[in-house]
Amino acid sequence: MYSYGKIEANKNTAREVIKMTYDELLTQITQEQKNKAINTVLENTTLELQQHGNEVKSRPQYIEALRSTISSILFHNNREKIALTNLPTGCGKSTAVVNGISYLQSEDTSYIENIDYIRGTIILRLQTDDCDKTAEAINKKVGKEVAYAFHSKANDAGIKKNWIKPNDLQKYPVVVLTHEGLLSLLSRGSSSRITNWTNANGEVFERRRLIIDEEIANVKIVDVTYQDIMDIEYVFAEAEDKEVFKLYNKFVKELKEKFSEETKKKVNTLIFETFKYDEPTDETLAKYLDKNRYYEELNKYRKLSSLLRNGGYVNARNAKDGQVKKFITYSKVDLGTDFYITQLDATSDINHLYKINPNFEKIGLPSVKKYSNTNVHVYTGFTGSKANIEKHTKQTVEDIDKFPSNTEIRNFIDALIIDVIDKTQYKEKILVVFNTMEIEKIFNERLNAIAFDTINEKCYVYGKIKDKIKTAHFGELTGKNDWNDYDTCFMIGLPFYSYNHYPLYHLANEDKEKINIKVVYDEVTMRNDVGARRYVDENFEKVRIGLVASSVVQAMNRIKCRNINKDGNTPITDIYIINRDKKIDHLIRVAMPEVNILYDWKIKYNPKLIEENSEDKKTKEEPVDRLINFLKGLLYDANEINKLREEGHIDEKGIKFAYLKKMIKGLSNQNTWKKTIKHLKLIEFCKENNLEIKYRHIGI
Repeated sequence: MYSYGKIEANKNTAREVIKMTYDELLTQITQEQKNKAINTVLENTTLELQQHGNEVKSRPQYIEALRSTISSILFHNNREKIALTNLPTGCGKSTAVVNGISYLQSEDTSYIENIDYIRGTIILRLQTDDCDKTAEAINKKVGKEVAYAFHSKANDAGIKKNWIKPNDLQKYPVVVLTHEGLLSLLSRGSSSRITNWTNANGEVFERRRLIIDEEIANVKIVDVTYQDIMDIEYVFAEAEDKEVFKLYNKFVKELKEKFSEETKKKVNTLIFETFKYDEPTDETLAKYLDKNRYYEELNKYRKLSSLLRNGGYVNARNAKDGQVKKFITYSKVDLGTDFYITQLDATSDINHLYKINPNFEKIGLPSVKKYSNTNVHVYTGFTGSKANIEKHTKQTVEDIDKFPSNTEIRNFIDALIIDVIDKTQYKEKILVVFNTMEIEKIFNERLNAIAFDTINEKCYVYGKIKDKIKTAHFGELTGKNDWNDYDTCFMIGLPFYSYNHYPLYHLANEDKEKINIKVVYDEVTMRNDVGARRYVDENFEKVRIGLVASSVVQAMNRIKCRNINKDGNTPITDIYIINRDKKIDHLIRVAMPEVNILYDWKIKYNPKLIEENSEDKKTKEEPVDRLINFLKGLLYDANEINKLREEGHIDEKGIKFAYLKKMIKGLSNQNTWKKTIKHLKLIEFCKENNLEIKYRHIGI
């Protein structure tokens, strides 16, 4: 579903004129009254957290972080900025929201005159079950029905909760719905259904407080094809009002011209196109489709509008004669300035989009959680891209006979399963996360097959450990607590988007005055680097690694390390991940302070069997390239540098040649070393990174 427009107050259903606004009462509440409310909610929240093992009161920094978060939830007073807090996962965000909002609905707030004017609240959660739990928790604390879970999930009788009559919904000061639920209302222009509420006296008030749990997808990447134009053209052609069809022809003229043009560059090159845009025409046609209930056509029309408004990248790949195949553009959610918004996202510090979006105001919180009991074990045999995971899964399964026999398992999935089974002997529960549902399915099929494999030496323990292993994929993890008692997680692949998406995310969030259109046009180029393909433009690259790392950290915090003990540390947790990108590792360290990242995950599988037999074998890499890539990885890994110092491979002069020749293929003799340290590539790299080249060392 595509989302447009902004939330607006519902003026049609108001039964009585609002005498005071939310804004006016917010300014009239004294600081003493605010402090009383914040302290009460803080006390209730800390008591509840301590009942679950979180030792809050003995840690002043934790108290301060909770206080700041609760203050934003209750009394955020800047409609121009979204208050952004990054209280870590498992530290009480949801508990603070429930306690804060339920307190505002209680009779304990009678010391705030006209409190009804600021009771109205909208809460966004990721899952429908979370909506139900939040509404139930608020109602239980207040002792009456004040919150309603508004979503499309049906009950046992087949009745959906969002079928509630508007007048009945207005009886609840608090509405809880999913992110997608709000986006759906926005796309249909129906958000006014949730903006007003009435008290027992029939007085009308506004829901102006908006609490967003986790990151909301404020940008939707959409593909626009010529078929989209044709699918809606017949609707306007059959309209009784012929002026509507004329407006449509005017609206779509330039789009048709662009689709008929030949691209001016190679078909694999991204070209950014801009269009003229007529706002009144767009609204007229959209209203016509909505009025006549052409909802599917309206969604397609909105895609065309987004392309005209925002521009987009031409994708001509595989198109005949270079003709445009499709455009890739974006639609952006506009929450407007009608609400006082607080967003709670534990990974906001590493998501670059928050930093470049001028609509966010970060609420600084002290560090309250450390991860020194969490160990991240990295496998660097290949990268975590979807293509690579599929290459080392499907190809090894289908073409195993073409490879020579060896002592290692030639099927990556079987090797992974054996490794997982080995670890179940001393682990309680294991979650295996995939970046594609297809590979998840193969894993589960092979896991089931092993139960009947009499040759497999681990068969005897299979029946005992199968129930310990659960699988999931990125996209269904964020916000869920289903696995918070699992002590181990395997991440098979990383959650990458298509390479043309990240520049659009940047374009949609960046301050428009700072955008360099030339960069948007021309700098989508990517280069090969150690462990990853990176954008030449550093802003696009920051968006890419920030979004990937945020998803990875969210997934990691679905298991036991989401919890926090009395020392502010996590329970002992082990995470295994396929990744070669040290910049992502760096962001994981930022989001999870003191986490142990260890490059020690060894699988009984040799990826070179695929690489050496691959038909699209890459050009031979020179020793200087291998050395530079090795040094790049080392620069981002302080733990590895310290380890090498302890082992004597790094001394006061730098990293020793004797160690490098063991680690770098092709750098095994003195003559090669002499040639390599004189190579212009290495000299420029060392100069850029303040490294000194010496006779038998590289200073680091």
